[in-house]
Amino acid sequence: MAYDPPREGKLFVCYVGDQATPTEAFDFVCGTKQSEIAHNNNSYTSTAVDCADPTGSEVIEYTGMSHTSTSITMSGDSTAAGMAILRPWMLAKTSRNVKAGYRGEGYYSGAFRVSSLTEGGQTDSGFVTVSVSLARTGAETWVADETFGVVTPPG
Repeated sequence: MAYDPPREGKLFVCYVGDQATPTEAFDFVCGTKQSEIAHNNNSYTSTAVDCADPTGSEVIEYTGMSHTSTSITMSGDSTAAGMAILRPWMLAKTSRNVKAGYRGEGYYSGAFRVSSLTEGGQTDSGFVTVSVSLARTGAETWVADETFGVVTPPG
């Protein structure tokens, strides 16, 4: 049986793929205290002259959804292992597969890139204060998974 420590609310967790083939492994980004995922449906409106009567005053208006953008923002005290994931990824300017969501509920899965990485000083306990933003670069899906992010105790 999986260990699920008591908590208030659902814990948001993020895993980053290592790009290995044929089986990709995902590493946990540890140490973030505040995390969020934002989805934005971007709409557009455009107007055009009515081609059937170009000298008339009729204008045709088109509206719709152009695309959905998704961003993930995390901040807190990162471990050396977390920085070993984030720094090379940011410097490579590449997309990696990410699973981010709520422990015991499910996750969003898609390709993301690091759009910003801010590092602060090192804490007394050896952690680095960090703020990172990820931007989606490909398709995204929601995967319902009750085992996502649930920790199994050692031993």
